[in-house]
Amino acid sequence: MRTTTLPVVRIGGVVANVAYSGTAPGFAGLYQVNVTVPTGLAPGNQPIQISVNGVLSNIATIAIAQ
Repeated sequence: MRTTTLPVVRIGGVVANVAYSGTAPGFAGLYQVNVTVPTGLAPGNQPIQISVNGVLSNIATIAIAQ
């Protein structure tokens, strides 16, 4: 089931396209967010953060390959 509010995801400060936000199949109470990594990001570790209704998640790190 999809979430009623679409989150905003930023990777390296750039807004990523959210393809899906909702429950994870087979896992009660677990949600997933599928995004497309924006083009043009520098290789290496980049911060990723999710925002829903202005509430920010903790900042995590994602590795971007060349």
